[in-house]
Amino acid sequence: MSRIALAAVAVALLRAAPAHALFHLAVIDEVNAKAGNVAGQQYVEIRMLGPFQNLVTNSKLSAFNCDGSFNSLVLQVPSNLGSTTTSGKRWLMATSAAAAGGITPDFTIPANLPTGCGMVCWGAPVDSMTFQPKDPATWDQTDPANYIDCLAYGAYTGTPPAKVGTPNPDAPDDGTYGLTRGTSTSNNAADFALACPSPTNFAGDAGTFGACAPPTTTTTVAPTTTTTTTPPALLGGQVLHLLAKPGKDARKKMTALSKDATITVGANDGEDDPVLHGGSLRVVSDSAAGAFDTTYALPAGPQWKYVSKPGKNKGYKWTSTSGPITGILLKAKVLKITGKGAGLGHNLDNDPNPVALVLTIGGQTSCLSFGGTTKFKAGKSYVATGAPAPASCP
Repeated sequence: MSRIALAAVAVALLRAAPAHALFHLAVIDEVNAKAGNVAGQQYVEIRMLGPFQNLVTNSKLSAFNCDGSFNSLVLQVPSNLGSTTTSGKRWLMATSAAAAGGITPDFTIPANLPTGCGMVCWGAPVDSMTFQPKDPATWDQTDPANYIDCLAYGAYTGTPPAKVGTPNPDAPDDGTYGLTRGTSTSNNAADFALACPSPTNFAGDAGTFGACAPPTTTTTVAPTTTTTTTPPALLGGQVLHLLAKPGKDARKKMTALSKDATITVGANDGEDDPVLHGGSLRVVSDSAAGAFDTTYALPAGPQWKYVSKPGKNKGYKWTSTSGPITGILLKAKVLKITGKGAGLGHNLDNDPNPVALVLTIGGQTSCLSFGGTTKFKAGKSYVATGAPAPASCP
């Protein structure tokens, strides 16, 4: 094949790639400038918000002074991450394994993170042809606006980029806590808080510095702190179908469907994003004769996917080939749940009516109770249709 033909193939492959950059769906997730209470032990953790975000070569980690002036290039990332399965995963830049709580960092950095006050920024502009970080020689590393994300902290007096908003008043250098992201609202003061360190590398290994009690006080920019509890969503249900065969637990099945107009979806990268935070499903019957109560874990990770592109807030999908919960589809006005196998906890020796489902994702809980019109065949099946929304969660 000629060089011209090879070049044409390469361009075609590039244009077949996702229409977004292959590294920029990511945020600074945790910063610690005095890990384990040892001066010079430092790390920065990055969390990726979608798949195919592993091409990080030539992205930069830089430090800025308290007045916003450029301090130094901490690291020009030398290589890519080893897998395109990146959604919800983290990677780590640290001064050493000791600084990372005993795990191997993905990249090693010098101890140049600011203490007391300052700002750290990571990223690079996007190359419009390759969707990867631009050639490092072609962009200004002293301009915070050129980075993907920044965290300003302490008595930072510089003019922060829009992605920072208000700097966080705390500094990640007290020797006990790091600054950890909780939300993504482009406001460092609200998005980050001091928390026990939890450095995590791309392999999924989590470092530890021993026992750590969470902070007992909260610093906010508001004069008072208000805690808001989101009430559960009480949903009507179209159908619940449970199957079982005595002595053949592997043939158990479950299907549930709701098309309630009040079903909503938590924002991608928010507190109710199961790709990042996971969830659980509880299936419970309080029937006098046919009672059961089983909670199924739905951990964060690759089994959760976004409906449409990350950031579109279209919904979430759970898929598992090993069960017992094999599928969940959650989007506006639709909730569908399927399960099969011996891991399902229901039994149909006796009529389980009513059966309630409680789906918890982050701070959002949705409850259904079947009811409605029911058909029961002992040892075989339970079918409930047209169930109204319950008055409360079980």
